[in-house]
Amino acid sequence: MLPKYVKEKPWMKYYPEGVRPTFEIPDEPYYKALDETIQRHGDRVAIIFLGDKFTYRKLGENIDKFAYSLSRLGVKKGDKVALYILNSPQFIISYFAILKLGATVVPMNPTYTPLEVDYILRDSGANTVICHDINFGNLADVLEGTRVKNIIVTNIADMISPIKNILGRVIGRIPKGRIKKEKGVYRFKDLIRRGKRDIPEVKIDPDEDIASLPYTGGTTGNPKGVVLTHRNLVACRNEFLEVVNSFFKDRLHVIAALLPFYHIYGQVVIMGCGLSRGDTLVVFPRLNVDALLKAIERFRITIFYGIPTLYNIILNHDRLDLYDLSSVEYWFSGADLLPLDLEKRWRDRIGRDIIQGYGLTESSAVVAINPLNRYKVDAIGIPLPNTEIGIVKVGTQEFLDIGETGELVVSAPQVTPGYWKKPDVNKVSFFEAYGRRWFRTGDIVWLDNEGYIHFVDRAKDIIKYKGYLVAAAEIETVLYDHPAVKEAAVIGVPDSFVGERIKAYVVLHEDARGVTAHDLIKWCRSKLAPYKVPHMIEIRDMLPKSTVGKILRRELRDEERKRLTKLMKSN
Repeated sequence: MLPKYVKEKPWMKYYPEGVRPTFEIPDEPYYKALDETIQRHGDRVAIIFLGDKFTYRKLGENIDKFAYSLSRLGVKKGDKVALYILNSPQFIISYFAILKLGATVVPMNPTYTPLEVDYILRDSGANTVICHDINFGNLADVLEGTRVKNIIVTNIADMISPIKNILGRVIGRIPKGRIKKEKGVYRFKDLIRRGKRDIPEVKIDPDEDIASLPYTGGTTGNPKGVVLTHRNLVACRNEFLEVVNSFFKDRLHVIAALLPFYHIYGQVVIMGCGLSRGDTLVVFPRLNVDALLKAIERFRITIFYGIPTLYNIILNHDRLDLYDLSSVEYWFSGADLLPLDLEKRWRDRIGRDIIQGYGLTESSAVVAINPLNRYKVDAIGIPLPNTEIGIVKVGTQEFLDIGETGELVVSAPQVTPGYWKKPDVNKVSFFEAYGRRWFRTGDIVWLDNEGYIHFVDRAKDIIKYKGYLVAAAEIETVLYDHPAVKEAAVIGVPDSFVGERIKAYVVLHEDARGVTAHDLIKWCRSKLAPYKVPHMIEIRDMLPKSTVGKILRRELRDEERKRLTKLMKSN
């Protein structure tokens, strides 16, 4: 039986005033909103990068010129074009130029190794790669056997003023990589210079044509390509804006564009939403805390999109008090669970809440967000408009009721139609029920009576100890409450007698003195049921993180598996 909350959607009564619970998604390509912004607000500043400013009109001209040059190189509808570059004007120009030709963006982490690049190029079938000169060498050894015929190379400073470019090279602030001048290799700035505005007209089918093909990691095996159509991206962007525009209004905002654009959070929430509104993006190619805080103060940034690890880094920065951050009206967090202790420390120090949201690559970035007018600090939010959610018993299609813990499933127009060339994975990840197609998120949650979603853990991060199901996130929260703990990660270590033993990895604050693993275990015993207390705590200098700052529990699990395998062989 379908639970009452799925039909009645209690969260809808908590939408901000004026927010429509449901509305039609425009039948348009993802780039159309940016085109309209360029027409309306051509003289507004769209991008600030390394101190240089780019208007919407100039951005539009460069997008069209680059699209023209791409078409001259043979890029056409249905082709896959890989973006292997840092946050920069070049990323934005390339992204929307590719979409205008009906081709698909394949965003790649610019820190990927040749092995990782090789896999994605082969799996996606990309025939063109746009990369930084410093990454050119990573492509050289992997092109054989791929479909790549065009490599377009850019320097990080290609789009800034010549004087700043030269000065940056002289003082060594702008790195430059070597490239081979050979057939099929082109310079980004040359293609812009030779480009024209008369790009070929391409008809986009929003439901069928793939706009972006990001790759998402898993606990095992290679990353999976996530098919995101123009309809998916338009839906997510418009649903998110439906909620936040009730507060943002039509006022121009200045956004910190630090989170990587290759990540779906950066692509849709920062780049897509910001540029469709006419906001100004202050774009950072990489994290430098002082440069970030200085830019907030200098450019009077008003909206900041971050992740928990980034907020923790800022709070622990020893020069934080030197900067004026009062211009920021909205601090948002996503991509990982925000520890309650971190949010409290942020509010006490900065004077504002961090607004938590929730989403996945498979949902084009966002599923839920806390209403800005009715924030629950311990919840990850309520569903966006047009978004249906349910809680099911893990591994089944049995829907659970309010207050019961299970796996979150989502049915919404922003949800991917499936994984690229992974029919077996799609069979497991989706199911049909009550006239809808549901996606299994893999996240364990529960709903309160008002429809707010409360995160428990990732299904793969649930530790099975003596028949108990233990949430790693719950233990991490307790560890974060200890004044000496800066970062924490908890995993299950395979054990033939009890299933899995609980192991915690901890990074201490620099000023922590004399705190031992024994002290932290004792702390946990005072806060947790006996079966939840870690059996082992390892204190480290740092924890493995992704390039967006998420702590990688899977790498810690891999370490333990390798250690156990080695131990078994030695015995």
